[in-house]
Amino acid sequence: LDKFSEEQRTVVGLPIEVVTSYTTRQPRHSGEKYHFVTPQVFMDMVQTDQFLEYNDAYSNNSYGTPIQGVRDALRKGRIPCLEIDCTGLEKLLANDRVDPGSVVSVFITASADEIYNRLCKRGTETQEQIQKRLRTAIDESYHLSSYTYVLTNSVLSETVNDLQKAFEGRLLQNDFDDVQFRLDMKRILDTIS
Repeated sequence: LDKFSEEQRTVVGLPIEVVTSYTTRQPRHSGEKYHFVTPQVFMDMVQTDQFLEYNDAYSNNSYGTPIQGVRDALRKGRIPCLEIDCTGLEKLLANDRVDPGSVVSVFITASADEIYNRLCKRGTETQEQIQKRLRTAIDESYHLSSYTYVLTNSVLSETVNDLQKAFEGRLLQNDFDDVQFRLDMKRILDTIS
């Protein structure tokens, strides 16, 4: 969502604020929307219960959603938007500080080929790390029924339109085929392994 303009972030008159996550990974390029911290700082935050959810599923790096970021968005009268994965959603919904009925969850993905191409184009992961990311995408596809909506991002303007429909309650069906997605991912993994 950080690629969207302020106007695009205000969906159906609802002011959306992306809560900046913390991570232990190194920055890839300038302008990234993360708080970059050392593993020790991250663990100190975990031990002092500063995250609504956190995990270390990607390339041995940790990611977490700060409670304070959500509070700050709410204090400003904005709707907090969290960029989290399937495990993060499960942890968020299980957190006793969160009302599950207040959560609208949207999983935004791309085609298997597009995900692979984006990972290769970035040039920041090893082949082994790319394979791990692809396996994680397969694993996540089994959890998509937990989401209110699943969107495929191929054209940004269409994704923004679908996101607006989701917030308006007008997005009636998801066109994402999780079975085909898994088959495509497995084909790519077989090719690169």
